[in-house]
Amino acid sequence: MSDQQQFLLTTSDGQAISWRSTLPDGADNHFMEGSRLYYYDLAEKGNILFYRVAQQPYQAWLNRYSISEPTSIHLQSMGEGIMLYFVIQGFVDYRDKLQHNRAYEGNVYLIPAPMLNHDLIFPAGDCQVFHLFIPPTKLALYLQAFPAAGRLLGLVSDPLPPTVLDHDIRDEGRLLKILSSLLGRPRKVIKPEALRQMLDDVIVSGLDLFSNHVNSFAGLLPAEKAAVIEIRAYLLAHIQDLYLPALQQLSQKAGMNEKKLEEIFKLAYGCTMFDFFQTARFEAIYRRLAQPIYYLLEISEDFGYENYSSFSAAVKKRFDKSPRQIRKGVL
Repeated sequence: MSDQQQFLLTTSDGQAISWRSTLPDGADNHFMEGSRLYYYDLAEKGNILFYRVAQQPYQAWLNRYSISEPTSIHLQSMGEGIMLYFVIQGFVDYRDKLQHNRAYEGNVYLIPAPMLNHDLIFPAGDCQVFHLFIPPTKLALYLQAFPAAGRLLGLVSDPLPPTVLDHDIRDEGRLLKILSSLLGRPRKVIKPEALRQMLDDVIVSGLDLFSNHVNSFAGLLPAEKAAVIEIRAYLLAHIQDLYLPALQQLSQKAGMNEKKLEEIFKLAYGCTMFDFFQTARFEAIYRRLAQPIYYLLEISEDFGYENYSSFSAAVKKRFDKSPRQIRKGVL
């Protein structure tokens, strides 16, 4: 994988892997149009397929392992950042000199890249994994809505990280739903704008899951904790709406009165629902502005503004810069 700079894959004894760019005749074709294929033939053992589905602004991979007996390869990070690792099917073992951990099906892991220097051990059978690398500069664009992500940035420079799989975070179907268009068959071409939005949705959901995982939710009953987690996920799913969903609607969804919902949401997350919605919404707008693939008018329309003037005024009020100034400054 000469064009992949985020990680290096070798055999468990350090030998280079001979990757192919095409499948052999008769092999099960899981290739998605528009992605780049890397194929590792294990002869009678089976095969390992890596699909690079995106390279900018994040490198994202969909990997499939179909083998008849346990097989290992070595993974070493070649850069900094965070790897979001989602086990779609099966499980994978991670092993180094100090630890042996297992990544389970349906779990999400956010792993500081410097921690990656492990043997990956794949069990016999089928396994499917999605992962993407988030550079520190990109992760910083999510910190206002998800301050807990700062912990991950801190671990990137930590010389002695505790363990590669510190957090077993259940997906609860959120990432699986977002990635459904990548997983279906036949796989079709996804427009670059749609693919970038999909990856952004994956990161937002992953950081929300991580934030909830490390949140103690002190002072909340289990039912209250479940309610605010559900409401925050609902708000994140609607950040392209111009206005916060009606408080009456949110309270009905949470199964409690409006005052109680506002109270426990602020207790859980340290801000009001309105403030969180606005923060997440404008952070998302800022990330779009940082990518020239999106036209400014298109961003305005996608976030519910009736005209560009209203959008520009809202952005300038929030950031003290116009959309054009922000784009010029980040490029």
